[in-house]
Amino acid sequence: MILDVGDTRRRATRYRNVSYRGDVLYYRVCNHAGRWVEIRYGSGTPKDAEDARHLRQQQEDRVRNGLDDPRELRAAESARQPLEQPMAEYRSRLESKGDSRPHILEVMRMLNRWRLECNVDCLRDADAARLDRWLADMDVSARTRNGYRSAVLGFVRWAVDYGRLPFDPMPGRLIHRADEDADRRRLSRAMTRAEFDALMDAVPLRRQAFYAVAALTGLRWREIARLRWSALDGDLLNVAAGQTKNRKRAELPVIDELMAVLGAYRAEHGGDRMFDAEPRIRTWRHDLVRAGIVGVKDDTLPANQRYNVPNLTSYVDDRGRQLDRKSLRMTFATWLKDAGVDLRDAQRLMRHSDVNLTAKIYTDVRLPNLRAAAEKISGTRPRGLPKHESMVG
Repeated sequence: MILDVGDTRRRATRYRNVSYRGDVLYYRVCNHAGRWVEIRYGSGTPKDAEDARHLRQQQEDRVRNGLDDPRELRAAESARQPLEQPMAEYRSRLESKGDSRPHILEVMRMLNRWRLECNVDCLRDADAARLDRWLADMDVSARTRNGYRSAVLGFVRWAVDYGRLPFDPMPGRLIHRADEDADRRRLSRAMTRAEFDALMDAVPLRRQAFYAVAALTGLRWREIARLRWSALDGDLLNVAAGQTKNRKRAELPVIDELMAVLGAYRAEHGGDRMFDAEPRIRTWRHDLVRAGIVGVKDDTLPANQRYNVPNLTSYVDDRGRQLDRKSLRMTFATWLKDAGVDLRDAQRLMRHSDVNLTAKIYTDVRLPNLRAAAEKISGTRPRGLPKHESMVG
């Protein structure tokens, strides 16, 4: 019977001759059960093997005397393993949690880039200062940098919690979090009611229903693609926790306008699922062109290039905001604001954890709204001020 030197459950009481097989050294020992077994101590010179045996024996003695925690020793040994092994275990953990496949692939892509560019061969090489400097030097948006930060810190926290690291080498407080409000590189804008009506008139019924759900409930595209008809209960849309981004169950009201669209769509498209998949981004841009909301500079380009952003007009406005996939969700939040809905109610309908996210990011405050708000003070002018500009001076 051959045991590894790391098997600390069997302590040898007597040793016999040392033997070599190739470059591997073996000891023949007798355990407490009275059985003679062979223990593999690795390759190298006899002195290296003897030193390794003494070091292991000292560790076992310290654990037996209560001076060392065996879990810390196992974590320290695991931290020296190649990083591919704990990354594979972490991926299995994400899959068991029920995370979506695109999310898992994105997290693993970020971890692989961190491993290669920061020269992290094992968990023991994880360093807070190196990660912070690497994130600061990345030529990407603040949101993307924070995504890399979250992926790496989540992986390291998992390694600590599951005994792959003896301590956390990268506490979150040491890693600078980028300010996303100050560095937003891709801004979205809400659609006006006229633009949305034009879009609905220009697309087939299936995408009419999809876009209507997005603009009138605030659901994300991927959440809509996971919906089933069983989620529609009267005038409520019950979204299961496993189908939402924040993994929380959502109960959203369905207004009459949306109910009419879904009723017409369901009459033509039965089945269990509402939608087979979400529209591709090229299909979304093509629909904007068909509705006359966006123009095309060069119609002679092939289909895979015709609807790229550089070839579109009015897709990006003069303030750098564009009509992307987030626009319909932003449209819902903006229409709530225009209708005078309380901000807290809008936050609950948008399912945001922070009311500032609803107010600052997803609500598109237009200049006419600000002008109308400013004109409300016209009847509250303090006494003594002139009523007309002609009276000034």
